[in-house]
Amino acid sequence: MLDVWQEQTEKADAYRWLLYSNTSATFRESAFREEDKLKGTPIYQAFYEPNHLCYSAGLCICFREEPVGFLRLYRGKEKGEFTQRDLFALSQLHKHLAYRLIYEAKRGDTRFFFAKGYHDKICRQYNLTEREGEMLDLAVHGMTNEEIAQKLNISIHTVKKHFQSVYTKMNVHNRVQMVQNLPFASDKINFDEL
Repeated sequence: MLDVWQEQTEKADAYRWLLYSNTSATFRESAFREEDKLKGTPIYQAFYEPNHLCYSAGLCICFREEPVGFLRLYRGKEKGEFTQRDLFALSQLHKHLAYRLIYEAKRGDTRFFFAKGYHDKICRQYNLTEREGEMLDLAVHGMTNEEIAQKLNISIHTVKKHFQSVYTKMNVHNRVQMVQNLPFASDKINFDEL
């Protein structure tokens, strides 16, 4: 059914234009098409009907006017149409999804991830030294202590000592908590600054 969906949406998805608009948007299928008109389309007959679906809602995900994803949800008739509250909840996911998707697309490139000086702001916020900031950067890239030691030509003991200092300054106990303190989650990011 995924192949059918892909084929049909490539041919005649009423929302495909959103991908090229470079703007984020939530939508509900019935907002643009009445149910009767949808029933007459090939996508309804090839995808909706065989899967007992009637309604769809979606989210076009953009980061800085760059399309990074498209989320589409479907419901059967028994669940009813997507409500304004559903669309509101979907729109609330936008910032988090946009940031996570662009981060994954850039494969952990912290120069992009810590956009507009976020790396520097974090270093200032926690009073990290230049070396500690470098260690944080390498940890975000997913490097192990051993890889960091090799890259920086220092001992594993020195790496652990630096990280212990970072943990103390960030008020965390380990690398997992350290990474959780970074602005991966939308509630930790001031998107207006990005």
